[in-house]
Amino acid sequence: MKWIELTRFFTLIWCLLLTIGSVFNQEITSENLILRVGPSVEIDGQLQDDAWTRAIPGEEILVPHPDRDQTVKIKTQVFLGQDGNFLYIAFVCNDPTPEKIMAEVKAKDGELRTDDSVYLFLLGGTDQDYIYFFGLNLLNTKLDGRLSLIDGSKDLAWDTQWFSGVQRSEGGWTAEMAIPLEPFLPPGEKAEINMLVSRVVPRLDPVFWGGPLEPAFSLEQINLLQPITIIKKEKRFRGNSFLLFRQTPTEGSPLGGGLDLGYNFSPLISAEVTLFPEFGLVEPDEERLNFTPYELKIPEKRSFFQSLAGEDQSVFDLFYSKRIRKIQAGAKVKATFPGSEIFFLSTLAPQDDISQVPKASYHFGRISLSPRSWFSLGLTGSARVDREDKWGSLAFDWVLKISSHFNLQGQFAQSYGQKKEDSSALGAFISYQSDPTYFKLGFLRIGRNFGDNLVKVGYIPDDNRQEIKTELVHKFNLGRGVFNSFHVAGKGDVYWGLDNTLRSWSAETKVSLEFKSYWSIGVSYRKEYMLNELYPADYPGLEDKIDLDQWRIYQESLGEISLFDSNYLFNLFNPVVGTHYYLYYGKPEYWTNQTSLFSYFDRGPGGRFQLEVRFGQFLARGFTLFRLYKDLSISQTLFLEYFLYYLDYSFEIFPVYKSANIHVLKIKNKLADLLDLSLFFQANTALDKITLQLRAKYAFWPEHGVAEFVYQRGSSFYREVNENDSAFLSFSYRF
Repeated sequence: MKWIELTRFFTLIWCLLLTIGSVFNQEITSENLILRVGPSVEIDGQLQDDAWTRAIPGEEILVPHPDRDQTVKIKTQVFLGQDGNFLYIAFVCNDPTPEKIMAEVKAKDGELRTDDSVYLFLLGGTDQDYIYFFGLNLLNTKLDGRLSLIDGSKDLAWDTQWFSGVQRSEGGWTAEMAIPLEPFLPPGEKAEINMLVSRVVPRLDPVFWGGPLEPAFSLEQINLLQPITIIKKEKRFRGNSFLLFRQTPTEGSPLGGGLDLGYNFSPLISAEVTLFPEFGLVEPDEERLNFTPYELKIPEKRSFFQSLAGEDQSVFDLFYSKRIRKIQAGAKVKATFPGSEIFFLSTLAPQDDISQVPKASYHFGRISLSPRSWFSLGLTGSARVDREDKWGSLAFDWVLKISSHFNLQGQFAQSYGQKKEDSSALGAFISYQSDPTYFKLGFLRIGRNFGDNLVKVGYIPDDNRQEIKTELVHKFNLGRGVFNSFHVAGKGDVYWGLDNTLRSWSAETKVSLEFKSYWSIGVSYRKEYMLNELYPADYPGLEDKIDLDQWRIYQESLGEISLFDSNYLFNLFNPVVGTHYYLYYGKPEYWTNQTSLFSYFDRGPGGRFQLEVRFGQFLARGFTLFRLYKDLSISQTLFLEYFLYYLDYSFEIFPVYKSANIHVLKIKNKLADLLDLSLFFQANTALDKITLQLRAKYAFWPEHGVAEFVYQRGSSFYREVNENDSAFLSFSYRF
């Protein structure tokens, strides 16, 4: 097995490279938040400036104190913005008992930890030996300084000019900060800075002050600092061109190139165009277990399509970008106005021989309107157009806020394509949400042919159903000893075919206990009934399986069937790999039950651990599943993630084995300011397949020129192949 030896060799070399020299900057975790340049803010503490309407939420970088007494419900909102010169942070500090807010310290750089106060922590600039901090209380008393990462000492002599404002409100208080960017960012139009914000409520945060800034911040929380991309100057016109050398198993030119262009018509309207992007440079998808009889939905990693994640498609997924394997060209337009937003996307895709899809164009558009604060509506459309036909959908959705807790939401959609009749769908939900309770009840009516058309461009698990869905979640705040809260949740759904035949029902309950030390444990149980609509009642000799030839004869006798192509539907489900095989369970109905025991520990990126043991029966067979996840910040520049799925499944028909493992290992290392290395390794024993990607990225001309080398093997998603080594070398120039 020469390829295995080669893979092991490359993996060993790459791991050695990834684990040396890791003592520089900290951009090592997940995708960065991006702060684009915006208008300046008048700092008065009231948050009335129009600029805050365009700010992005910052709760992602808010770290609450783990030992806070949760019996008193405290909520903190954070907003972020910047104008190229100043970083703006706004805090909305809700408090059900505002008369108990403590504000006594008046001297600058005083001991604010004894007062209700908010804090910002920064790690950036050329000096990476210090974390810089800024604090504020309700008297607008300032605290600033720096904390040494070497010996943990606090230096209050450090100072810079920054601005602040505070305001008391009926439900608590608000605060604004304006921090100069120059001391923390290198020259240039774009840079990264690591940030964290926190709030101290003295009456709720009992703590032994073991450090100079506790409970606002501890050096043990350094891994919680989040990387933020600051774009200090927004170009009206921007572009990126690249030249590519590639060696792939598919036929095609070894030389390629592409172009990305963007233009800001105004601060509210922007457009992007891409020509011949190379998706082979994108990180491979993780293979997962699929404990449903439906198609697995895969998260999108390609940057051109990731902007769709922010486009709310309401009840139905009318556009699913993973239907598109490659594109030759694409364009996006986005316009944001007060009370409205418009988004359009179009792509041209070549013929896809793997999925047997001819050359086609794909389109998605959405118009969102919010004429009132309590009412919004949207119009969404999607389409796939090829030389033979057109498929797609049009939909209208709405959200009505009945009160501060009750919402009504719904969507009506009409699909079009080869199936003309009964191709509409309706979904309507009512929801209630308060601090301890969430409740949702909904009804779906999906026509027999709705999915047959939509599946060409969108995502839909199943059609031909009338469904009732409900969900209830309640949190009991404990605040006693080591306990934080106790959670109880329940879900249920039942659906019938449009001929009123009961097709499925399920019920699930989950309880969990959350401790004050970022740790939680819990248990869940799920029971499900499924009607086997493919069961051939008059077919002789059925037990647990039939051979392939017999199954093909039966399959052909049925002719055309609803939803997806016949190969997809009749390759019946195999949960070991999340795909389908020609296997048949000869039972008219199935009962599924699953029990899950789980434990989570979450201190943010670099401090997360998950363990789950799940057992029960899926379809006609028993199973046991172990799932493990751990991430680790080995240093400020070296970040590691590991996933493990181990499935023991009583399923002994080739090529599926009694047990199977899926291992996923990700390593990211920033060796220097200009050099990044990463490794993606995935082993799936059910497919006897290894997926490997090694990546090196070097900025030989900072902010303009980038060279990137990628080697990968086995990246075709859920395909039982390993003989597809590919190598890419690209040179790009940004302007």
